[in-house]
Amino acid sequence: MLTKFKLFESMDQPEIGDYVLTRIEDPFADEMMRVDGFLQTNIAQVVGREFDSGKDERLILQFSEPSKDYLVNTHFTRDMKRFIDRNDITHWSKNKEDLEDFLAAKKYNL
Repeated sequence: MLTKFKLFESMDQPEIGDYVLTRIEDPFADEMMRVDGFLQTNIAQVVGREFDSGKDERLILQFSEPSKDYLVNTHFTRDMKRFIDRNDITHWSKNKEDLEDFLAAKKYNL
C-alpha cells in the first residue's frame, strides 16, 4: 500500500526527464499567439529547473524540432530551449507516447 502512495507523491509536478505540453496564459500579440500555437502542439522534455529570487520556480524545456516560423524561433535559445513557469504546463507524462496520443485525439476531436 505504501508504494501506491509514493507513486502519487510526484504527480503534482513534472520532474526532470518528463515530457510536457505548455501554453502561454494570455498571448497579447499576434507573434505570441503564434508561439502559443507552437507550444500547444509540440512536446517538450523537462531538462532542468531554475530558481529565481522573487519568482516561482521555472522549468527549462527542450524542444526536439524548431518551428518553421522564424518569429517563433526567436523566443527560444539557439538549442531550442525555453524557460516556462510551472503554471504554463498543461499536461505531462513520463512517456512521450501518452502526449502524442493526447495531441492526436485533440486534433481529431476524439
